This record gives sequence, structure tokens and C-alpha cells, in this order.
Amino acid sequence: MKIKIKSIDYQRNGVTGAGFHVVHFTDGQEPWDEMIGIVFEEPKYIAVISPWAGTEWIKYHWRGDYYEDALREVVGSWERPADYDPIPRA
Repeated sequence: MKIKIKSIDYQRNGVTGAGFHVVHFTDGQEPWDEMIGIVFEEPKYIAVISPWAGTEWIKYHWRGDYYEDALREVVGSWERPADYDPIPRA
């Protein structure tokens, strides 16, 4: 499967929270096209939702396993910028 990455980042909630990557991507197959992939470190822990869904995300989601291989490949090859700071500073 070919996906086009628009942006990617990493988030970790607190010191003991499970870290995850957020991938904004398109696959060129759907009319709405843009999707957000939430990729946790553990296999099979992936969510794919629409960035436009708001609170109605249940209507605008896709099977994570369909995109898992492509998303994990992208996450695995992603290199954080040298000045990357996972904690936003004001």
C-alpha cells in the first residue's frame, strides 16, 4: 500500500504513559482522503481516524490493521529533527 505522509510526530503522556506516533497521511483512495494514524509501539495497536471528524469520529474511522504495515514502515524510518523537543515550551 502506498501512502503519502503530510506530517509525523511523537507524543508521550507523562513519564509512564504509552508513547505513540501521530501520522497525518493520505492514501489517494478515499474521497475525503486525509487521515490520522495513531501508532503505538505494540503491534496491532493502531487507530486511523479522520482529522475532520470531531466528536463524530465513530463515523469516520478505518481499520487500523489495513494501514498497519505502511504506517509502521514510515514510523520506523522517521528520524526526529536534531532540535526535536517532545515537550512543547511556551
